[in-house]
Amino acid sequence: MKRSDLEQINELEDTRYRAALIQHRLGKGLTQEQVAKNIGVTLRWVQQIENLGYDPYLSQLRRYCAAIGINTKTEIYSPAYFDDDYSTETAAQA
Repeated sequence: MKRSDLEQINELEDTRYRAALIQHRLGKGLTQEQVAKNIGVTLRWVQQIENLGYDPYLSQLRRYCAAIGINTKTEIYSPAYFDDDYSTETAAQA
């Protein structure tokens, strides 16, 4: 798989995940200000987490998720275990 393909897959996944987090926050009726207060950070911090142009640390995402009532689970795997038939569609389902 070309690196550019992997970058595109990651970008699509990041967009999807970030949109789901924002949608969850809104569904809970939480404002960015409330989330910031719950975590003890600035409003700007929360805005950055929700900004697709910002690449947050995993620890930041965990704190944000906890503040909006989402449990997190981290899995790390090696793409080397996938064969050449590993496609964008397969990655999006993972």
